[in-house]
Amino acid sequence: VIALVMSIVKQRAILPMNHLVERIESIVKAGSFGVTLPIQKQDEVGRVYQAMNRLLSNLNTAMLEIEHIVMSQAQGNLTQKSLGHFHGQLQQVQKSINDAADRLAEIVAHATQISYTVSNAASKVSESAHYLSSRVQAQAAAIEDTSSTMTEMTAAVEANTENANQVAP
Repeated sequence: VIALVMSIVKQRAILPMNHLVERIESIVKAGSFGVTLPIQKQDEVGRVYQAMNRLLSNLNTAMLEIEHIVMSQAQGNLTQKSLGHFHGQLQQVQKSINDAADRLAEIVAHATQISYTVSNAASKVSESAHYLSSRVQAQAAAIEDTSSTMTEMTAAVEANTENANQVAP
């Protein structure tokens, strides 16, 4: 009788549970959670399979969403956020991803503002340099005119001196 009971327990509980453990190990090893385990019975073992399917579905949904967000960010789209409805640790991961996206958006906005400020300051420096350059050119032209006038005056004084020397015996 005990052998018969053990055989029934083995057939109905232990073998299906061993099969479930093997399937879960292969899923974990593959790292792909988009799998649905076949439910063959509507007993306690079947309920364990159903629970595992819900777990796998939640993990798969979270992983696909994380993958989508990270790929979008890698392509420069920093606006993507997690919109799924998760609980526990998955909810914490979701919050962290969304907080990181918000922080990245703040950093980009701040960097944009800084670049605008630097651009305006550079424009003002450029305008000032252009104005200063034109003033320096004007001063150089004035000095050149003064130099030319001085040369003319020197020539006139020398001519007058020579004329005075010729008139005075």
